[in-house]
Amino acid sequence: MISILPYHDMLEAEEKAETAEGGWAFDDPERVAVDGLAKLLKLDEKSVTGMKETRKSQGKIIYEWHARGKTRYMVVVNRPYWLSFYSRKQGRVAWVLAAAYEECVD
Repeated sequence: MISILPYHDMLEAEEKAETAEGGWAFDDPERVAVDGLAKLLKLDEKSVTGMKETRKSQGKIIYEWHARGKTRYMVVVNRPYWLSFYSRKQGRVAWVLAAAYEECVD
């Protein structure tokens, strides 16, 4: 589900976050998770509702979302340290989609 070139995608996400329309990626990790999952599943972002934070550590948050039916998704967003070398403002790194997992629940 995730690109074969995740570092390239993370660099693009950082660049997009530094634009006027993408600034929310610095402060809203849940929206980054919802947006990333919606793009992967080719869904409207508004249809991904009820995402819950399950774990949190410094620079990493894991969310879980239950789709209708028997499918559960785990979405990991983080602030990779290495992106700080590419950011325009020192110490300002965007939240990016690190991984997404799908599990069929019986």
